[in-house]
Amino acid sequence: MDSNLFAFAWRRSKRQQLVILALTVASFPPVYLSLEVPKVIINDAIGGTDFPRVILGVEFRQIPHLLLLSFAFLGLIVAINAFKRVINVSLGMPGERMLRRLR
Repeated sequence: MDSNLFAFAWRRSKRQQLVILALTVASFPPVYLSLEVPKVIINDAIGGTDFPRVILGVEFRQIPHLLLLSFAFLGLIVAINAFKRVINVSLGMPGERMLRRLR
């Protein structure tokens, strides 16, 4: 066994920890967007006045624009929770393996 617990854990689970780090960094953009979309919903879709808006070549009036942003927000929430689940499962596996090796 190694001289300290950190060196033991790093040597045995370096790859899993780097995968967890990559997943965590990949989850940052959806989290940021999930904080920005409600601002856009309030300021542009509800309080905006210059309609129809053109998004990707399609014209949206106020209510369809609001629905589009609301469904985008819902999709972001689902994606964030999927990231959380994968990260939490990925965190548990190396911990369980380390515990088995220490016994």
